[in-house]
Amino acid sequence: MGWDGIHAVAEDLSLVALSLQEHLLLLDRAGQQVARLPHWPTDPLDQGCCVFAGDGRHLWATIPRQVGQRPWEAVEELWLIDPAARSVTDRRPLDSPAAICLPIRHPNGQTIGLSLGEIEGGGSDRYWAWVDQGRIGLRRAPGHYRILVDVHPGGGEYLTTPDISANAANKLWRHRFVDDHSIDKLPLSASAEGEEDTWDDDAGYLSDELILASATEPERHVLVQRQPLGLLGSVAYPGGPDPPGWLCAPRDGSWLTVGAQGVQRWLLPHQPAPANHSMPS
Repeated sequence: MGWDGIHAVAEDLSLVALSLQEHLLLLDRAGQQVARLPHWPTDPLDQGCCVFAGDGRHLWATIPRQVGQRPWEAVEELWLIDPAARSVTDRRPLDSPAAICLPIRHPNGQTIGLSLGEIEGGGSDRYWAWVDQGRIGLRRAPGHYRILVDVHPGGGEYLTTPDISANAANKLWRHRFVDDHSIDKLPLSASAEGEEDTWDDDAGYLSDELILASATEPERHVLVQRQPLGLLGSVAYPGGPDPPGWLCAPRDGSWLTVGAQGVQRWLLPHQPAPANHSMPS
């Protein structure tokens, strides 16, 4: 069946969307199938993705689209789906292959961002999509080497991390949302051991003015001042220098990790800690 896509759950928990190898399934809250939308088969190594709009009125999905008669030339197509009618209302070609697809919802509740990545040779393309009079409005951001990772809670800017496999510059970038223009960049220097210190794929807005990001060589989570971008220090987790794995983008002064201790929620020190949750020092 191919379960490796990025799936989605509606905000009101009324629907689940499964991005599968040969079709997109819609299930109700009882797990019963309510719609099946077939598409060109996805390569087993690739993954489609789907995401409900924040206002719940639309479902977005990336679907493989065959080019010519050769399946290895397939690229992605963006579908706009009406969950209530259980039907596709519009389609737009993306002209990008996608071994990896990462959807990001904009705080306005209507716009979504897509980061489409390749495995062989690297490269990442970024798109913004919205509904314009019932049709798909689409904007492709310039460049082929940045990974879209988060949108500021205010909606006016977003973050990208470098696609190192595509030889991207090793810098964390802030971009203006309205035109994708880079407004600030933060490099990482070599570690004390002389190894190359690099930004990892994960970063997000921990608050309006703080960013939490992951870095490698050595692996760690770092706190970053948003404006202007500047390193503030590394997060010291209990139990040793190695951080637990990253799970999801931070928000509202808290973030989740997953590791040997399971899923844990962390809070900034000045935040009140809920019962049974740990706090980093």
